[in-house]
Amino acid sequence: MLNSYNNKDQKLGFSIVELLVIVIIIGILVIVGFVAYNGLANGPKVAKTNTDKAQSNAQIVQGVIALISSQNESYPYAVGNTTGGIMGGSATAKVPKAIAVIADASTTTINASNGLTTVAYSCLTVCDPTTTGGRIAYWDFSSSSVKYVYVGAGSASDTWAYPTY
Repeated sequence: MLNSYNNKDQKLGFSIVELLVIVIIIGILVIVGFVAYNGLANGPKVAKTNTDKAQSNAQIVQGVIALISSQNESYPYAVGNTTGGIMGGSATAKVPKAIAVIADASTTTINASNGLTTVAYSCLTVCDPTTTGGRIAYWDFSSSSVKYVYVGAGSASDTWAYPTY
């Protein structure tokens, strides 16, 4: 019986068929993992996260505009660093540098390529020192469309004017 354990004719290791099956299984697992990863990288959770960031940027600008209007007793009627502009603000009311505010226009100015860091502003009725509110546009990555937040007397049913930069 001891001789059967010490038989020199027994071969150790794997056959080529066994190795081939293992390589195929590993290849299938790599492909499945790669497909799952790509699905996560471009999936609805990423769109929701991007939408949340864009909406948060719009709400930050909304807060800055409200603060500017309380300090200046009028809502912004321009976008840039000029008099009456959002980006000019004051020492206590400034848009963070990571957020770009652009002048809204009659055509959509916010889209998927710039919507993560950019919001667009339009004035209620007219863009001059008498304006009583505003609208901030941001990109909704989940629905691929423009959404709005309002400041002051602005609402969805109002007429909007487009400021200069």
